[in-house]
Amino acid sequence: MAKSLFLTAYDYGMGAIWSVISAHSADEIKKKYPEFDVFTARPVWMENSEYLSILDDSFYDIDEPNGWLAEFFSSERKL
Repeated sequence: MAKSLFLTAYDYGMGAIWSVISAHSADEIKKKYPEFDVFTARPVWMENSEYLSILDDSFYDIDEPNGWLAEFFSSERKL
């Protein structure tokens, strides 16, 4: 099964960190990262330019997390 792109948000209480994750399903992301909200469609208020910026700056593959995704959740789960 091919992967699709899913828009995600980690709500930290005073805002959110948005990212796009390549995964087989939204459920796959929720299982691995239950802290994330997973969107199957872009919110109507989000401009295309904002989505493209998130895709450019914060794109991750669920099978090979790197950068912020790998660092944050490694330290979070050790607590």
